[in-house]
Amino acid sequence: GNKLFRSTDKGDNWTAISKDLTKGGKPGDVPYGTIVSMAESPKRMGLIYIGTDDGNIQVSKDGGYNFTLISEKLPQNLWVSRVVASKYAEGRVYASLNGYRNDDFSAYLYKSDDYGQNWQKIGENLPGEPINVVKEDPKTENLIYVGNDHGVYVSTNQGKTFMAMTNGLPTTPVHDLLIHPRDNDLVIGTHGRSIYVANVENLQKISNSDSLLNKDLFLFNLKPINYSENWGKISADEKYDPVKSEEYSIPFYVKKAGDITFSLLTNRRFVLKKWNKTAHEGINEAIWDLAIDPAFVFDYEMSLNGQRKSSAPVIKLEKADDGKIYMKPGVYTLLMETAEGKKIEKEIEIKAAERKSKRAE
Repeated sequence: GNKLFRSTDKGDNWTAISKDLTKGGKPGDVPYGTIVSMAESPKRMGLIYIGTDDGNIQVSKDGGYNFTLISEKLPQNLWVSRVVASKYAEGRVYASLNGYRNDDFSAYLYKSDDYGQNWQKIGENLPGEPINVVKEDPKTENLIYVGNDHGVYVSTNQGKTFMAMTNGLPTTPVHDLLIHPRDNDLVIGTHGRSIYVANVENLQKISNSDSLLNKDLFLFNLKPINYSENWGKISADEKYDPVKSEEYSIPFYVKKAGDITFSLLTNRRFVLKKWNKTAHEGINEAIWDLAIDPAFVFDYEMSLNGQRKSSAPVIKLEKADDGKIYMKPGVYTLLMETAEGKKIEKEIEIKAAERKSKRAE
């Protein structure tokens, strides 16, 4: 509608608490003149912003009884696709405008730190694509997300510059974004291509650390792996299906794009596997298949048997159904090295398989 409504009984009854907040509406095959975005400040009760599909942004500081127009200094007559009240600063507000209905495909993204009295255009390096949504990260002040007609972009400096989040996401319009406060997952709602989820924990770490961004390379914490005897095996009821490949994600950051070499080592520094990846500037992901190179089987068996108790049976490595030789439980080292010789390493643990308790009869 063209007015703001409020309910004090969980939605059973509604009362209009504002005047017409649009420019009066326009008739036609697709009439418009409605409020399409509304946000109340997490910092101050009763501080409300609204955005309309005909270009108005208005603010109320008294719970919606009185509104003031604050969009006069912005491009006019565009769809206000989103208005977001910041949780970090009371006067801060973000707004995105969308002009594709008028054949205007510019990226309109703005920030104000004084309740919308003055606006600063941000996202100057965003591509010329209409913006559908802007969201602030719930845990990191500098982290801003944008969804436009071709994907998702992220900024680690409050919108000064953005970079694309493209790994695994098709080129498709993104109409909504939500950051799960517990799991740190960015939930992406697309137009016709379903829902996607991306964990942003490492983005939050980068945005909170200026020193990390200045490092030549950085290896994020490696989560423990639960060992399974079923890695690479085909069960009886799946013999006609292809073997599911095992994957372990290794997140890392590089300041400069280039070739990276990964080495998996035992605690005695025996090499078990080596592989290369060409990294781009920023956060990257390397995939490990949890297997070793066949050339290192002898060294690995020697290492495993050297750590076993004298009464334990001799460990013999065998290929799984998919032809790979998989790692055994233990603590290992992942070494990451650039072409220039810069190195970093971290431990990675493969936990022993959990034994299922027998149900009491």
